[in-house]
Amino acid sequence: LMMPRLNSLGSKLFHGDIDNILNDKTAEFIDGFVIPKVNTPEEYEYIESQVTEKEKKMGLAQYKFKLII
Repeated sequence: LMMPRLNSLGSKLFHGDIDNILNDKTAEFIDGFVIPKVNTPEEYEYIESQVTEKEKKMGLAQYKFKLII
């Protein structure tokens, strides 16, 4: 399994992590992401929406990537 750790949502680096880690060359090797410091269900839903949006932009199946919190 390959599950890179993203910076927490409160970090300025979170959004860049998704874009920098997930691309056409890496998508087939990544199974999901480890997300630290998720404090509320709303934070989880937001993170999930960001990953799902990236999947859609890349033409990948929805929920291809698992999220570990």
